[in-house]
Amino acid sequence: MAKKKKRKKYIVKHKVKEKDEIKNKELSMEEKFYWSRVITGVLSGIFGAWPFQLVGWWMFLYMMCFQFIFPFFLSFVVFRLPYKKGKWDWKNILKTGIGANFFIFLLASTAVHTFVVFPDWRDQLQNHADTNEIIISDDTAYVADGDNGLLIVNISNIYDRSLIGKFDTEGSAENIIVMNDRIYLTVENFLYLINSSDLSNPKELTHYNISGNINDIAIKNEIIYLTDDLQGLTILETSGENLSLIGDFKIDNSTFQSVIIENEVAYVATRNHGFYILNVSQPNLPQVLGNCNLHGNLNSIYINGTVAFISAEDQGIHLVNITNFDDPALINTFNTTGNSTDIIVDGNHMYISDNIEGIIRYELNNNLDITTNGTIHTLNGIAMKMIIDNNYMFISKGTKGIEIINLAEFGTVEEGTEESSISFGWGWAIFSFLSIGLIILGIKKKTKKIDF
Repeated sequence: MAKKKKRKKYIVKHKVKEKDEIKNKELSMEEKFYWSRVITGVLSGIFGAWPFQLVGWWMFLYMMCFQFIFPFFLSFVVFRLPYKKGKWDWKNILKTGIGANFFIFLLASTAVHTFVVFPDWRDQLQNHADTNEIIISDDTAYVADGDNGLLIVNISNIYDRSLIGKFDTEGSAENIIVMNDRIYLTVENFLYLINSSDLSNPKELTHYNISGNINDIAIKNEIIYLTDDLQGLTILETSGENLSLIGDFKIDNSTFQSVIIENEVAYVATRNHGFYILNVSQPNLPQVLGNCNLHGNLNSIYINGTVAFISAEDQGIHLVNITNFDDPALINTFNTTGNSTDIIVDGNHMYISDNIEGIIRYELNNNLDITTNGTIHTLNGIAMKMIIDNNYMFISKGTKGIEIINLAEFGTVEEGTEESSISFGWGWAIFSFLSIGLIILGIKKKTKKIDF
């Protein structure tokens, strides 16, 4: 009798797709912690740069508090990460999350600071700020804006400024004077004479070239006085659309920095030979009336009656009695925290630009003594030059653009007047991109799988 063949039994295992899909879709603990860091970076960057507008140490403290507390809220409350003592691989988890945290935070805060706080970012992206000097005439601002040339801006509404016209230069526009329908603009070692009868289309009339870089310009009765770092004081005459040399004044091994003309007297500040008073009644033959040896590199002069206020970088501010031209005498010296770059006197207030403190305002009595401690207005950047018009101070800040201060609210930044040129957070952006390395490192070195 034939034996029956035994049939092979096959066991069919049905995969539970749903469980596998759920398992595959579920984030690991490390991934959850990573994304909690990303979300923290985004939110803290936006809130810190937009509604709070924090800077400096305040931003750092805010960032530390926000980013150390909020990730744990996300981890345990939102993502519901389990916790078992002794099974946390803190080293790998933090290495994975912290790179994303800082990168996202810095990138988000820089983007928000640029796009939200500064509405004119598109224009300034193409023409970055490089502001050296501003002149105000009626409701128009004439700006020597470095490599951007001459900018003519409508400031009838300081909260909504608009560009009227522009004059391009081959070099850095540094000093400017506006008289009648003419603009005198210095560009490195060139002086440009510009027709401004049509503000929307300024046209060059002529230009003049000297050997040294022009540091300052003054004009009196069609006579132009230029200071530079090689030739000293150069004196030009304007005749129609022509410029011609008529005189000069030199001191060996000296750099002439600033010049002011009042009546027939020129006040000149040098970087290493003190303060000079010149008789320029005959511009072709200037004569020394007197001089005063002062400490420091003199860089700016302001004449108020019979007193010359002179900024001297790290030596502060010198006050010189100029009643007697033959014998100018030092009255007093005010020390500053950093280097003083400019000075303005308005009534009984003295405004000093300081590269560390910002703008400092002092009250002066009749004896030219300081009566109160200085009020400080902190700047985002260093003031190059200042000008006051209709109770507003316009401050040139180089690559940080222009800042406008309402003097009635000195010490605070009035909303809408802080900057007319964008100040990108390039330092933050660079640091952000460097942080990409941390993220790549965290991705390549994946954290260990942790079972609970």
